[in-house]
Amino acid sequence: MRVWLRPDRMAQMGISVQEVANAIQSQNQTFGIGQIGAEPMAPGSSRVSW
Repeated sequence: MRVWLRPDRMAQMGISVQEVANAIQSQNQTFGIGQIGAEPMAPGSSRVSW
């Protein structure tokens, strides 16, 4: 991901580059996409495969 920061606004808000990087890192998660070509799951069913 490419992020453009505005140093003038960051200075006004008292935010450092490291704080922005930490916030992005904390929101970064990996999600499985399922199986390509698989039928949709029936409503109300849940299947978790870890």
